[in-house]
Amino acid sequence: MFHARSLSDLGLICRAGARTVHFPDPSRPLVYKKGATAILLERSKNWPRPPALLATSAQVRQAPSQRGFTFLELVLVILILSIVAAVMVEKFIDLSDGAHHSQVASSAGGLQTAVRMVYIQYRLNGLSGAQDNVAGYGNGTIDVNANGYPTDTNNANTVNPARCARVWNGVLMSGPTASNTGAGNPDYRATRSGQTCIYTYQRDSDTVRRIFYNALTGAVTTLNP
Repeated sequence: MFHARSLSDLGLICRAGARTVHFPDPSRPLVYKKGATAILLERSKNWPRPPALLATSAQVRQAPSQRGFTFLELVLVILILSIVAAVMVEKFIDLSDGAHHSQVASSAGGLQTAVRMVYIQYRLNGLSGAQDNVAGYGNGTIDVNANGYPTDTNNANTVNPARCARVWNGVLMSGPTASNTGAGNPDYRATRSGQTCIYTYQRDSDTVRRIFYNALTGAVTTLNP
């Protein structure tokens, strides 16, 4: 039980919980008690604000304490973040792998279309046998073998690694590049097996991806997992 003291001469209305205590006469000390809850109303002479509501020591002890993270909680947070990071890295790798696959598939499709266009132009020109500089396609420098399929851009009718690179760059004209030496940081490295040009994709260091062009049949296939 506590007494109210040093109130202003204007009186005070203090609301505590659902009840209101009215002090009409500041000169008369009043006692307010509600159950086991004790409320102390106090006003300082040098502090003109309304009386402050002061908690008892018991209420202070009952107030919830604020604490930091425990070591176990920190470990759990770090573990969760590590799992999330691992999942995100895996997703990124998957996306990169898919992008490389799409790039090779697109290049193979473009090469196949270009080879067919050269063959069609060869037939439209009424040509037969091996020919150099087929007019009507690109800049007119594509050479073909006796079957009408591209073999070079430098007056040759069979393929080798250098010619395979020139076939790629000549029929596609733009886009991904190929080189038999690796000079110029090409997208594909050109090699040869018989009369088949092999273009190995250079942008994916983890997975071997290749495009095969058979100069005898004009067929384009891929190794593109």
